[in-house]
Amino acid sequence: FTGPSGPFRTSAKGEYVVGGGKSPGFTVNEDVLRYDAEAVATLKFVATLDEDEVEGAVLEVPVRLAQLEQEEEPELATLAMSVVPGPAGSSTPTVGCDEEFKIELYGSDEDGNACRLDPADYAKPYLASSGGLGATWGDWKLNGDVLEMTVQLSGKAGDIEIELPESDAHRHIHCEPLKLSLVAGAPNAVVASVVGNGNPINGAELVVSAHLVDEHENIVESHGSVVEWEPLKAEEPDQLHVHYSGSGKKKGVRAHLKATVLAKQTLREPTEFGLVLSARFKKGGVWQTVTTEGVKVDSFPVTLQPGAAVISDLVVGRVQLENEASDTTNDYVDDDVEARPTHEVPKVTQPLVPLPPQPLHLTAEPSGMLPRLALRVRFEDGGFLEHPTTCQLRARLVRSGALAEARTARRQQQPALFWPSSGDWQKRAGGPVELSPPGEATTQGLLLQDVPAPAEPGAYSLELALSFGSTKGLPPSQLLKSAERTEVTAAFAVVVEAGPP
Repeated sequence: FTGPSGPFRTSAKGEYVVGGGKSPGFTVNEDVLRYDAEAVATLKFVATLDEDEVEGAVLEVPVRLAQLEQEEEPELATLAMSVVPGPAGSSTPTVGCDEEFKIELYGSDEDGNACRLDPADYAKPYLASSGGLGATWGDWKLNGDVLEMTVQLSGKAGDIEIELPESDAHRHIHCEPLKLSLVAGAPNAVVASVVGNGNPINGAELVVSAHLVDEHENIVESHGSVVEWEPLKAEEPDQLHVHYSGSGKKKGVRAHLKATVLAKQTLREPTEFGLVLSARFKKGGVWQTVTTEGVKVDSFPVTLQPGAAVISDLVVGRVQLENEASDTTNDYVDDDVEARPTHEVPKVTQPLVPLPPQPLHLTAEPSGMLPRLALRVRFEDGGFLEHPTTCQLRARLVRSGALAEARTARRQQQPALFWPSSGDWQKRAGGPVELSPPGEATTQGLLLQDVPAPAEPGAYSLELALSFGSTKGLPPSQLLKSAERTEVTAAFAVVVEAGPP
């Protein structure tokens, strides 16, 4: 019982009424009531006088408690499974790959009243169609009237169904499959592709579309924390320079990353380079970084085509002004330049014949000159620079093996440098020439002339160096400088032979 515990003071008649009026009565504790028999409880009262117990003044009052009526257990009629917590605004729950979640199994009678389930009556669920999916099942645990279980799914994202095996205790009751949508889990790697025709050009802007995938290569469509993308980087910086285009870092699970790429060596054919892409995100308050190394390759391969605006080399051919007397002592003389007034740009109308690989043979004579040379500035893709005069051409003629013979030259008071007479290089060498070979578009070249020929027999080397920086039509000067592509050189062997005595 619960209720008043005294002491109680009797009236003048020696009576006290418990309950009724303002006096609270006794309440039976429901836990002692039984469904199978009546219960008997005893109330015991002890009389006191001036706070001393009166001997023998004890009253025990037996109280017969009625038997409880047996409640009828609800009969299980239906079973259902759901995800805990349920979907918000969606009829199909969404769970992440490799992320633990809970499912619940609950039962009800025909009137929809909940029925308490026994974990021992139900086996673990299974995937209706595995399709390469993996599942880790916990154990059924009772939570109130329902059963709960922890589950973890892995594999290819998509729609799946979870089935509950038939219970031996309730064979006539079928549980409908639990339909779920499995989406990508935590980001694990970066996947990328080239935007456009897929054939990026050396020296031009490259645009890469990048996104995140989880461990099973499922595309991450959303993420709970901020995702930041690092600028594109070269896998081997000594082979490829990458200049980031834009300001600030891209954010989101997808990004378009832009950069200008320039190979540090001349490309003669399509060449593959590796790029490294990386993104970072917070997990548990700690920044995590994922890169292309998380997928099947160590980097993102990009094949660069030879550059349409990247200078590769100098194409040099011999020319001679028309109506000028032929120099019978020199080889490879072509009357392929029309005579023009000195203030006009010379024009070449005959096919240009590049200098052969063998040395250029000359005959020593006083005040001789090297043959006139026409130079075209060639791009990697085979095209030519339209206005080469915007570049700086330097030239010099040195004795072959000049460095090795430096000491000997000094002892003999003969400088290793033959031309120019002062300084190391002849700066701003060469003037404009219009090149119009048959069947080809007219282009501008550089005409190198008035180079004195050595009067002393021996082996020499004509060295050319073309420098370019802020030149219209070329990649930015800072990019060329960073890639060490601000100059191209060429060298030609010249052999001077003794003339007749």
